[in-house]
Amino acid sequence: MKKFLFINLIFISYASPNCSMTFFKNTIYIGSKNNLKKSDVIKSTNCQEAISSKFHQIVINSAGTLKSKYLKSIDPSINYYPEHFHLTPLKEILREKMGPSNEERFTKIRFMNNTLAIHLKEDQLLDIPKGFKTGNMAFTLELLGKSGKSESIWIEAVGTKLLEVYVASLDLMPTNDDLSSALFKKVKRNITNQNLYFIDDKTLSFHKLNRTLKAGEILKKSFLIKKNLVSFGTPAKITYQKGSLVLTGMGLPLSTGRFGDFVKLKNPRNKNIIFGKVNGPNSVLVGL
Repeated sequence: MKKFLFINLIFISYASPNCSMTFFKNTIYIGSKNNLKKSDVIKSTNCQEAISSKFHQIVINSAGTLKSKYLKSIDPSINYYPEHFHLTPLKEILREKMGPSNEERFTKIRFMNNTLAIHLKEDQLLDIPKGFKTGNMAFTLELLGKSGKSESIWIEAVGTKLLEVYVASLDLMPTNDDLSSALFKKVKRNITNQNLYFIDDKTLSFHKLNRTLKAGEILKKSFLIKKNLVSFGTPAKITYQKGSLVLTGMGLPLSTGRFGDFVKLKNPRNKNIIFGKVNGPNSVLVGL
């Protein structure tokens, strides 16, 4: 008896004789599919409000291409159009057409007309520009018709890249003069501008902090200043390099220098003046 009542209630909840429902053939949406309104999914209907609301939920909770045959199995008293239709996230289309790598992705995508979805007509094709980049992006989707007419849809998006960055393991003070990778964890984060972050293992110790870095905070280039690696009058190793030829010697710096600085040195043997680039503590690289 209970089973019969349950089946009967389901039939009553969907029953809607002489009723039809037309869905948009090709819906492209942004954000979560659950945010789509009925008007974003159902093009027209003369069904009761409760019925159309129920099928709106069925559609947005389904995946892939939907067929009217499937909906007919739920309530055969309704006529559904077209025979098949689908909802596609814009993020998925952009990934396929604009070609970002596996470590690149789109975030905060929005239609600049503030809608949640656009609908392609049967005779329309979607033209998307190529070329992914990180940071703020603005571009147009062209809806091309067979007649040659086109419609432009403006898009705003943010492109990010998965980057391994330094995250402080503990609070670090500017007085800490010995930075090393042991003080940080390497964590992958989605970032919009990789040039803001310090990621060079080899030269970390050549820098010191210019502010307190809290535990869990990402290390940015702007949080660092270069230390003096070469001092006036303190002998420094000189490496002469040309192609695969490498020679070493000693010289006296005539100025103080940080990593990457060009300094003047005196050769203590012949008193000649040479110029080189600071490449480490008490170390200068000279090109022959």
